[in-house]
Amino acid sequence: MHIIDNFLPPSLFNDIERLLMGSSIDWSYVDGATLVDGKPADEFYFVHKVMSAQGTSSLFNDIKPLLYFMDDRLKFVIDNLVRINCTMCTNQGKAIPQAMHTDFPFPHYTGIFYVNTNNGPTIVEDTKVDSVANRFVLFDGSMNHAASLQDDTRTRVNIVFNMQGHFRD
Repeated sequence: MHIIDNFLPPSLFNDIERLLMGSSIDWSYVDGATLVDGKPADEFYFVHKVMSAQGTSSLFNDIKPLLYFMDDRLKFVIDNLVRINCTMCTNQGKAIPQAMHTDFPFPHYTGIFYVNTNNGPTIVEDTKVDSVANRFVLFDGSMNHAASLQDDTRTRVNIVFNMQGHFRD
């Protein structure tokens, strides 16, 4: 697992933070998206699909620079970009982990960029990754992981990348 603080230069981070924490982004409600024993978990969040098999949203060009920083900061080369989602959890009065899961059944990497600081960490197997603004974490997507609800801020906002790739020398 790779964790990098201050992943983006302040000016670029501030632009992305203003965009995703502002009122101009369209969020879609997702109920029970995580499966537990083949059944939807009793949880919800909001998503903005930036890139998927169905195409890209108007935010793709705003988010795209993070892909270059993966190469620059981590020496990670993307061979196949599977999906980019912006995710938002709202304050539900409890700071607890959601259901553990993997995003896809095939080999891939998961990257999470934290837009705001809050007390809802990401749990990656036995490791807790605190939600710190401008932090990026990259891990093997076959590792079980879960978002955690926060109760100290109104929202927990991340950008989640699913991709196939490799590390260069």
